[in-house]
Amino acid sequence: MQITLRFRAYLSDDVASEAWRQIDILRQIRNHAVRDYYSADYNDKPSEFDQNNKLTDWVDRWPVFSEPSRHAAQQAISQIHSDLETLDRRRDNGYNVGRLRWQGRGEFRSVSYNQSRRWNVDHNTGDERFVRLRLEKIGWFNIRANRAVPDADSINKIILKKESTGEWFVSIVVDVDEPEKPDLSDVSTEDCVGVDLGITSYIHTSDNLSVDTLDLSDEYDRYGREQRKLDRKEHGSNNWEKQRRKVAKAKRKIKRKVMDY
Repeated sequence: MQITLRFRAYLSDDVASEAWRQIDILRQIRNHAVRDYYSADYNDKPSEFDQNNKLTDWVDRWPVFSEPSRHAAQQAISQIHSDLETLDRRRDNGYNVGRLRWQGRGEFRSVSYNQSRRWNVDHNTGDERFVRLRLEKIGWFNIRANRAVPDADSINKIILKKESTGEWFVSIVVDVDEPEKPDLSDVSTEDCVGVDLGITSYIHTSDNLSVDTLDLSDEYDRYGREQRKLDRKEHGSNNWEKQRRKVAKAKRKIKRKVMDY
């Protein structure tokens, strides 16, 4: 089975600027592919293969499309068709779903690679807390080795993403052995515990352990205050962007506390 390992990334100003510039170009490629798909005749929609072939013509017409990795551009197109399949499945299951949205600047925030020749991993940094990672057309940067970082050959996919808080993270997809489940006949009821998610308490177990609900009232108050300050800023201004990050950080704090809890 596959698991995803997430690491905090630290990009120099030059590398971060280039990575964000390329991500925005990938956003434009993605939007153009979405428009190309929906403008086609209903019975003649382009496949992923068709649109990857069209990419050459698009690069000739818009040279800026050639600046990111060609592979990363193909991955952006591949994600579109994966999303379309998800919409079709939900539609078949009776959900009322729409179409893929046009993504504005800042809404598309990641770049992905799934071929090992597109990256390098350097464990010899002289500091066991960090490992260096190189992505094609982006460059070298550090990631925090809060857990073992796989070798380059054992990685299936790498995704570099800039969060709305301004922080960069790397997700690394690897194969691991699926743990073997014990046979039910080998499990004794004396070794089991029942867990109930309640209303008055967050968790109550069959051996009478009770865990209170997480109190986030102060965090939500702060989030509300920061959001109200954002509403008073001129949209798109420098002060608005600074306040937007404060809102994102307040929201992130709530999310992390819930996940930790």
